[in-house]
Amino acid sequence: MKKYHINDSKKLLKAFKTNKTEIFSNKLIQFLYEDLTTVSEHIKQTTKFKIACGKGCGYCCNTRVEILEPEAIFIYNYMKNTLNSEQLDSIFSKIKEITTITSQIDKNQHVKLQLPCIFLNNNECSIYEIRPFICREYHSVDLNSCLRHYVNLEENAGALEANKIKDSYYRIILQYRELYLNNNLEFSPSEFLSSLLKIHEDKEYIKKYFGKI
Repeated sequence: MKKYHINDSKKLLKAFKTNKTEIFSNKLIQFLYEDLTTVSEHIKQTTKFKIACGKGCGYCCNTRVEILEPEAIFIYNYMKNTLNSEQLDSIFSKIKEITTITSQIDKNQHVKLQLPCIFLNNNECSIYEIRPFICREYHSVDLNSCLRHYVNLEENAGALEANKIKDSYYRIILQYRELYLNNNLEFSPSEFLSSLLKIHEDKEYIKKYFGKI
C-alpha cells in the first residue's frame, strides 16, 4: 500500500514552522489531495464498495461549495500559473457576477437555482486534479439518488454517500488541520468563489495570511 504523507506529520510540522510560506503550504495541500486519493484507492481495493461517481456526472456540482483557506490559495495559484491575464480577468468577472447572487442565498436556495460550478465544463470538472476537499470527500453510491436529490430536488432521495470513505477522509484532514493550527494559521471553510475573489482583489491577502505583513 502507498505511504501517506501525513504519516510524517512531525517532520512536516517542523518543516512548516521554519518555512511558513505560500510555497510550502501549497505543497501540503498537494500532499493532502494525494493522501485522500490513496485512501479512496485502498478502500475500493479492499472492500465491496461500488462508487457510482464517474466522468460526466456532475449532479452535485450545482451545490454551494465551501473551501478551506489554504485550499483557496492553492487553487488561486494554479489559476495564475495556467491562465493568461485575459483569461484570468474573464473568469473573475464571471465569479464576481455569480457571488453577487450566491452571497444573498443559502445552500438550499443555491441547489434550487441550479447554479453550476464555474469550473464545470461540458459536465466535467476542469480543475478535477486540484478540486477542493469537499468535492473529494463526497462519494455517491447511487446515481439515481443523486439525480433525484440534486436535479429533481426530492427530500427523500435515498442513500447518497459512502460513509466509510467520508470518515477516513476526515481522519486525514484533521491531521493536516493540526499542521496549520500549530502555526497559528486559519484552516476554516468559506464559500469557494468568494474566497477566490477575495484573494484576487486583495493583492496583499496571501502575505497577510502567512503573517508576512
